[in-house]
Amino acid sequence: MVSSDALIDDAFGSAREAGAAQSFPSSWSSLRKRRADAKTRISVCARIVRDELRGVESSVPNLGNLSEFHEELLRVDVDIDAARQALGRLKRVREQVDSLAESARDSIVSASYGEIGDIVSSYFGRVASLVESVDDVFDVIPDVKEAVGSLPSLTDSVVVLAGFPNGGKSSVFTAVTGREVRRDTYAFTTTGVSAGTFEGVTLLDTPPVLHRNENRNALEEKAYVSCRYGASRYVFCWSPDYDDSRQAAFVKSVVGRRSSWVVYAGRCDAPMSLVEELLGFEGVVSDVAGVRRFVRG
Repeated sequence: MVSSDALIDDAFGSAREAGAAQSFPSSWSSLRKRRADAKTRISVCARIVRDELRGVESSVPNLGNLSEFHEELLRVDVDIDAARQALGRLKRVREQVDSLAESARDSIVSASYGEIGDIVSSYFGRVASLVESVDDVFDVIPDVKEAVGSLPSLTDSVVVLAGFPNGGKSSVFTAVTGREVRRDTYAFTTTGVSAGTFEGVTLLDTPPVLHRNENRNALEEKAYVSCRYGASRYVFCWSPDYDDSRQAAFVKSVVGRRSSWVVYAGRCDAPMSLVEELLGFEGVVSDVAGVRRFVRG
C-alpha cells in the first residue's frame, strides 16, 4: 500500500519529468511555452494522484453490499463505519485534486509569465496537503482488505458447528468437508470462522465459546455472530472438559423455534441420555456419520 509521502513524490516527480520531456515549436512565444508546460505538469500530477486514490478505493470490496452475517462478522475485527468514512474521504480528496487542477489550468490561460509559477506552486502545495490529510487511510485499508478477504463464502444452506473447547468441532469439520483446519492438542486453536462444503451445504467451523455474557474475546464473538446470523441449523459439539449444564445453557441460548439442531457427543464421557435429559430432546449423535445425515437434511 502506497504512503502519502510516496504518492506525493511520485506525482510531483512524474510532473517534472513530463514537463522536461516537452518540446514546443520555435514559433511559440516564451509565455505560450510556459503556459503549456505548466498545464502539462498540473495534468500529470492530477492524473497520478487520481489514479492511485481510485485504485485504493477499488481495491476494497463494496462494504455496502455485505450480507447481515458478513457485516456483523466483519465488525468484530473492523470498524466498518470508520472504514466507509475513510473511503469517502479518499473519494473527496480525489475529486478536489481534479477540481483544483481544472481551476489552475483555467487561471493559467490569462496569467502572466510570473503568475504562472505561483499558480503551479500553489496547486502542488494544495495537492500535498490534501494527500497528507488522508495518510491515516493508507494505514487502515490493508487491514480492511485482509478482514474482508477472510470472510467465509456461503451457499444457500448453512450449518454452524459450535460449542465449548475440545468438543471436536474442527475434527468433525474436516471429516465432513475434507478441508483441513489448524488443529493442536490443546484448546482454543480455532482462530477464526472456516467454511467448507458437503453436498452443497456450507459447514462453518467456529471458535470455541465459554458461554459468558461479559468479557468475550473476539474469537468468541465470531462464534456468537455465526450462530446468530449465519444459519438456523446447528451442530453443537459437546466437550468432556466443561460442565454439562453450562453447555446446555449455551445451546438453549442459541436455538429458537425455527432452529434445527443436533448435539455431537463423540468426545463426551457422559451418557447420551444425560445430554438429552439436560436439553429436553432426543437429538444426540455419537459419530460423524450422524452429523453427515443431519447436514444432508
